[in-house]
Amino acid sequence: MFESFDEAFIAVDWNLINIYWNRAAERVTTVKAQEDLGKKNKLCLT
Repeated sequence: MFESFDEAFIAVDWNLINIYWNRAAERVTTVKAQEDLGKKNKLCLT
């Protein structure tokens, strides 16, 4: 479903761990999903 979004979409869990990263997010951040899934999100403001 989220792959159909034209906008970047990144989902994180309660610990700010990346659990979803769509293709638009890859284009915007230049980071591939495989590289950041399961890691702490560095883009979220805490």
